[in-house]
Amino acid sequence: MTGASVPTSVSDVLRHNWGWLLVLGLVQIVLGATAICVPMIGTVASALFVGWLFLVAGVAQVVHAFQGRGAKGFFLHLLSGLLYLAAGAMIVLYPMGGALTLTVFLAAFLLVEGGVRMWLGLHLRPGEGWGWVLVSGVLGVFAGAMIWSELPSSAVWALGTLVGINFLFSGVSLVSLALRARNV
Repeated sequence: MTGASVPTSVSDVLRHNWGWLLVLGLVQIVLGATAICVPMIGTVASALFVGWLFLVAGVAQVVHAFQGRGAKGFFLHLLSGLLYLAAGAMIVLYPMGGALTLTVFLAAFLLVEGGVRMWLGLHLRPGEGWGWVLVSGVLGVFAGAMIWSELPSSAVWALGTLVGINFLFSGVSLVSLALRARNV
């Protein structure tokens, strides 16, 4: 194999694989649109994903605990792994209960993080871009307050809608990138 046939730069890799980027982008657009139109599907899928991550982390933690069984902290590592396993199992078995918990955390995160961005925006004033930071903080607080005020019913739509929006924007950006790479 010659050096000329192997893509070496990012633009070469993108140009060589633009078709795969296009397919990935289109799949993300379809998944995003589905999650936005039927947010419960996106919410349940998100909760199940987190549940399975907890299960995998729990197994890894338990294995790690038993590998260091003679070391100090064995029972704490084992307990931590068992807690991960229990939380993961509960989320996988009862995904809407897990979605409610994740939605509460999401709302709290948006409220706190939005407040911090508002504070930061005001402290960056009169520097360049301070207004954008402030506006993004206000939007974060607004989104968090909206989700919080609608609990528990927001657990049905919030995660799915936000994941759908993320997938939709990611898909559109990948399709745009693929089409641009194809034409380069």
